[in-house]
Amino acid sequence: MRITASLIFALLTLAASAGFPGCGNHAVEFDKAVEQNPESLAQEFLFRYKALPDRASARQKARMAALEKAEAAVPEAVDQTKSERGETTKKVTVPTLEGLLTETEGKVAGIPGMSRTEAGKQVVEFLAKESAITPDDLRLIRERLAK
Repeated sequence: MRITASLIFALLTLAASAGFPGCGNHAVEFDKAVEQNPESLAQEFLFRYKALPDRASARQKARMAALEKAEAAVPEAVDQTKSERGETTKKVTVPTLEGLLTETEGKVAGIPGMSRTEAGKQVVEFLAKESAITPDDLRLIRERLAK
């Protein structure tokens, strides 16, 4: 009796899982609107450009200075050996304009349906309209992306 109940339960479970959708080999479809295009790349670049440490506002710089001061006030544990302190954490690199341009160049090259040069020129056109970008930086952006 116990074996037949277990067998019936197992068969019902298999039948139910086979009958419900979502468990098959269906192709995954993505919305075409989420693909990168020159305008979305320009918006992403501008957002990240404004967040660069050189472009931080006075308020952001004051907040960072206060944070660094608070971290410096915490005494370091001199008594502990290195093994007791644990492994050192990975150093975080400070984002730079060069790094941002390098990443954007790679993304521009991956835009489907456009040549790299054409896509780069369109990104530069969008960025040229923004007043937040300094003229020197805009010149560098043109040299790197619109070639």
